[in-house]
Amino acid sequence: MKFGIFSNNVLKIIACITMLLDHMGFILFPQYPIFRIIGRIAFPIFAFLLAEGCYYTKNKLRHFVVIAGFAVVMQTVLFVATKMTDFNIFIPFAISIALCYLVDYIERFIKEKRILISIGLIILLISSLILFYFIDAYTTYFFMNYGIYAVYLPFVLYIIRKYVKHVNIFVSIFIICITMVLMNYFTTYLYQFYGMISCVFILLYNGKKGKFNLKYLFYIFYPLHMVILYAIAMFMGG
Repeated sequence: MKFGIFSNNVLKIIACITMLLDHMGFILFPQYPIFRIIGRIAFPIFAFLLAEGCYYTKNKLRHFVVIAGFAVVMQTVLFVATKMTDFNIFIPFAISIALCYLVDYIERFIKEKRILISIGLIILLISSLILFYFIDAYTTYFFMNYGIYAVYLPFVLYIIRKYVKHVNIFVSIFIICITMVLMNYFTTYLYQFYGMISCVFILLYNGKKGKFNLKYLFYIFYPLHMVILYAIAMFMGG
């Protein structure tokens, strides 16, 4: 970690740029797969940064409310502007955050020796993980960007960050690689193997925030670039 050269801000910018290229390939240039290939870098970095945010955030309730609020607002904006009905990435991310903080409550109540509450929350956590899997896999009630992986990956990375000491970055990279392999074989998303390239950037993470406050960069950039890209597509007659 001490040899890392990329701050949290730099990783966030890299993820935003690769996400932009991905969506450019999807909306404007579907004939050029290189855009989608580069775009595979974005999701693992965002999932990693989400886990980092959950680990360092002090006001956890506010953090969840902010993400959930953005999810609702962005879903509304994207539907009005682009007629997009797929759930935006903030919805599974908000679910993942809730599960992460549920783990924190379980840990707290276990330390306080409140056994019945702890057991109840553990059952709730396991049930939620199973429920979201079956909803995503076997129903058509909703479709999330990156499916259940957008819920599971940040959650698992958070568990690693919280409980695996010293080598957590290497275990996180291993989990990301496994996730990309699973996504490549068991989903319809294309080029997921290339998501492992993100591990190079994550390995160079220095654990620092960075000079500037870019906390809400992704929250603003995500809906803004989507609306602009769809507007360009409409102007071009697409």
